[in-house]
Amino acid sequence: MILNERDRMILGTRYFKSLCEKTKENRGRRSQFSKVEVYGNQLLDGYNRDVVLPLIIHKLNQRGYIYEHENGQISLTPIGMQHCGEDVVLDESI
Repeated sequence: MILNERDRMILGTRYFKSLCEKTKENRGRRSQFSKVEVYGNQLLDGYNRDVVLPLIIHKLNQRGYIYEHENGQISLTPIGMQHCGEDVVLDESI
């Protein structure tokens, strides 16, 4: 799957935005989410989740925006919370 820069930005940014929104909605109650749960919204349906999800997670980890828990769930780091609302462009490898 080869995506242009716009598609790579849409994927990374929408996923990150979804994680930020879920974190804000659940503040104080729940801060860990499954990767698929965050991806599961209608905004990313046009892409193969099994292909792009690991690349999105890698990019967010690379920036220090998320923490991956031993149970496979993710949560925003303080750095990630500070960057909510910013664009995230995935690497060209996809």
